[in-house]
Amino acid sequence: MSKLFNKKFFRTFWLAYSLASVLLVLFLIVNLICSDIDKTSSMLVIDDNWDITINDKVYKNVNLKDFKTGSLDVDDTISLSRVLPDEWDFVSPSLYFFIRHSTLDVYIDNELIHSYGEERLKNGKSLGCGIEFINFSNNYKGKTIRIDLKITEDGPFSKFDSIYITEWSNSYRYFMTVNFVPMLVGSFLVIFGIFVVLFSIFAISYSKKYMNFFLLSLFSICMGLWTLCYHNILAIFSIPIYSISLVEYMSLYIAPIPFLGFMYSYIKMLSNKILTTIYKLLFAIQFLFTSVTITLHTLDLVHAARLQKYFHALLIIHLLFFSFVFIKNIRLNNVNKKSYVFGLAFFAGTVLYDIAGYNLQRSFGLDSFNIKGLSSIGISMLLAILAIDIYRNIAKMVVEENEKLLLIKYAYTDQLTELYNRRYCAEYMNRLDEEQNSCYSIFIFDLNNLKLINDEHGHSVGDKLIKMAADIINNSFKEKGIIGRLGGDEFIAIIETDNKSIIDSLIENFENTINQYNSDNNEFNISIAYGYAISHESPNLGTENTYRLADSRMYECKAKQKTL
Repeated sequence: MSKLFNKKFFRTFWLAYSLASVLLVLFLIVNLICSDIDKTSSMLVIDDNWDITINDKVYKNVNLKDFKTGSLDVDDTISLSRVLPDEWDFVSPSLYFFIRHSTLDVYIDNELIHSYGEERLKNGKSLGCGIEFINFSNNYKGKTIRIDLKITEDGPFSKFDSIYITEWSNSYRYFMTVNFVPMLVGSFLVIFGIFVVLFSIFAISYSKKYMNFFLLSLFSICMGLWTLCYHNILAIFSIPIYSISLVEYMSLYIAPIPFLGFMYSYIKMLSNKILTTIYKLLFAIQFLFTSVTITLHTLDLVHAARLQKYFHALLIIHLLFFSFVFIKNIRLNNVNKKSYVFGLAFFAGTVLYDIAGYNLQRSFGLDSFNIKGLSSIGISMLLAILAIDIYRNIAKMVVEENEKLLLIKYAYTDQLTELYNRRYCAEYMNRLDEEQNSCYSIFIFDLNNLKLINDEHGHSVGDKLIKMAADIINNSFKEKGIIGRLGGDEFIAIIETDNKSIIDSLIENFENTINQYNSDNNEFNISIAYGYAISHESPNLGTENTYRLADSRMYECKAKQKTL
């Protein structure tokens, strides 16, 4: 029965319990979000019967699902128009429209009802991508809607997103429902990152081995923010589109820097100069690219969206390089094979999937990759594996450090009294000599009558008496220095002060402690002879001479105590 309930059983039990708890919480959250999906998903799709004008070219009776715009450039204009349906069942309708780097003007029977981006375009600022929920009216039934777009970046899209009319009060709830997976993943990455950053800031001051946790948490925050922005989760907080896009691009472009910093530990494992040089070159290029991109975007000289294809190319190079580094570490048994192979393959696959899907959809209007932002799940998986690996490494280092400290303790500690032994005291005195510290005092103690007690009561009682003497000396002097047992019944206290009043106070406390012990103990009295010397009594002669002077005074004290 005891073998059944061992450490392995409890570790497995708590792991299973924790996993079940997480799954249960996720189930409850999903159930809460999706409980009234039928109600919130009531939407009127108006993808058909559009007349589209791109610059001077007109397309009649178009279905948005099948229409491709072709290559678009800055300052190209697009106009979409159609007659709105005669009936819908919404109390307070809203128009759901996705903007991609363009201005937006919405007209009902040639009357402007909504506008976005004109003022920012005049000032040369980025407009970004995101969803506009446009307040609509039931009076618009059967009227002609016209949507005018002016492109502000090269090649922002090659296919339109679906356009919906939905209930205003349900629009954001529906949006959260259909995006609950990226919302949970993004929120987890941000919360996990913030928590670990706070932990790491304090932990790094204790040990630099926690730096990888800090870098990993910064990467987690960046990718969490990117996930929330890329899927427009932050739109539910009525944050402007251009602000969401700014956070999306900045977090995406900054993310590789902490990740590259984190990967340095895996480069060091290989001790390969060529790989180290390549790593430093990639890090420098990434840091320069990110810095230049942020600067150009901030000054509105070149917006981040225009540089995204170069970022994707750089990202693929990083991915290939670190895949090679991981595989090499796996072959050398530097990392856990199964978890890393799975995590790396899944992460690489999801990143390549998203890059391919983004570029195919943007350039060619192909929806071959319908699931967007899959890399956020891949990143979460890799983060979990890397975090577990860091935890295991730190746990291993902590165990090794504890074993090292334990060996040091055994090497420098007297087993009977648990005071410092002769070796430690000698090294401590050598350090005082090396530091040329002239402000110290040395006490030498000798337990009286130990041989007599050993002969009459046995060595077990003698050992008990030695422990009592050690406790009295330790309690009296430990606040001001170190206490050690030199061997047998001889003890030493090295006090880093030469102040006579402090020394007199310590001696008084020491003698009072002995008297108190003897008054409380009816078995036998304890008697300790002592002598001390102050460093300035033997200037320039070192601790050895001070020790001898204290030792001779202890014997003088011992002789006096025998005559009493």
